[in-house]
Amino acid sequence: MRAFPPKESLNYLIGLEVSHLTFHPYSLDLGFVDRTHLTAEYAVSLASKESPWENWDIQAGRHKPTSLHRPVDARVVDLSWRPFVLSLHFENGFVLNIESQEGPYESGHIWHNGEILVF
Repeated sequence: MRAFPPKESLNYLIGLEVSHLTFHPYSLDLGFVDRTHLTAEYAVSLASKESPWENWDIQAGRHKPTSLHRPVDARVVDLSWRPFVLSLHFENGFVLNIESQEGPYESGHIWHNGEILVF
């Protein structure tokens, strides 16, 4: 739908711990301990220094066995930003890329403290 906002406006994600990850047919939900909620509906990828990138096309609607559970129980220690990619860096060494795209459809959203950010 649109680009992510500047990195500074997403810094509240740093320090949050992932409490659960839920797979749906056309989305992936990350729930955080503080009740922040991130839904990705376009594409995500995950990697660490020891493992190659694993790409997941959420729009395909079919899911293969995955290692996307790795962020559960891990804290976000940093984030990096490009207009259409938000990268969450976790304390266990994994990096989760959440992608957006320009166009008429929502690529996901973040709910935090009663505010919703659509991307």
